[in-house]
Amino acid sequence: VAKLGQVTGASHVELRLLDPIGRSPWPQNRTVRPVPAPRSPRAVEDERWERRTGSWPPLLTAAVRAGQPAFLSDREAVRSAFPELAEWDDSPEAEQAWAVLPLVTAAGPVGGLYLVYDNERTFDEDDQAYLQALAGQCTLAVARARMHEREHRQVVSLQEALLPKRLPDLPVIDAAFRYIPGSVDTEVGGDWYD
Repeated sequence: VAKLGQVTGASHVELRLLDPIGRSPWPQNRTVRPVPAPRSPRAVEDERWERRTGSWPPLLTAAVRAGQPAFLSDREAVRSAFPELAEWDDSPEAEQAWAVLPLVTAAGPVGGLYLVYDNERTFDEDDQAYLQALAGQCTLAVARARMHEREHRQVVSLQEALLPKRLPDLPVIDAAFRYIPGSVDTEVGGDWYD
């Protein structure tokens, strides 16, 4: 992706992904907690975005949240397109233009593509079409990878459910079992239990 982004003259390219919705990297804790005071839907949404994009460049967060690509030819274009970032100016002086493109599927945003240019520049129709096509291909790749992960987890769960949890206790026989996936990469398939 970085090499394809650099074709347009970008000096820096980042592809950032949101964690899949409904999946937490933290263990689920069954501790009963007090019910928090009700908050406005806007405050809940703001907190959710902050958690998911806290380490992202502010321009990318704003574009992904808005769901629209932004081709920003200079710092004035940034202030015009994203007035909520009026105080934003934490980019190095070398950064003079930006292209920020959300990666969006039918289910919602999955990430964003962030390109930085060292000089002010205009993004003509060809540049915009190319970058939107690149973002589209990234979106498809992410969607396919997540679908594959989901299917893989389902297959592994099904196969694990078919295995006995323990062997029977037999007074005169020592018994053991071994699980070897058909392929190290997939962890499933073939004659895998003996």
